[in-house]
Amino acid sequence: GYLFGCESETENAPVAADLAKWCEENQYVLAKEPVYDLDLLLPGDLIFYSYGGNNGRFMNIDHVAIYSGYGSIIHASDETTGVKKGNYWVDHYIVMVARPAA
Repeated sequence: GYLFGCESETENAPVAADLAKWCEENQYVLAKEPVYDLDLLLPGDLIFYSYGGNNGRFMNIDHVAIYSGYGSIIHASDETTGVKKGNYWVDHYIVMVARPAA
């Protein structure tokens, strides 16, 4: 029921940076840095990454993952491998953590 970064259901899907901007504007941000304590994360939290330097988007964000619990995330890494489950890795590429569906 959430329209992340969209005004209507007919708009194109927003990119990761648009989702992060929407989360900030609607006060769903948990941290603007990596979260090291996994007990603070809940399934559904969004983990935003900035890998490529200045891309002109909000906070230079270019990737988002969904925390699925127990130290795991779900994300689409590329077109070849598609959506996959992986480990939540804490590194300097994490620029924001948000909880839009609490």
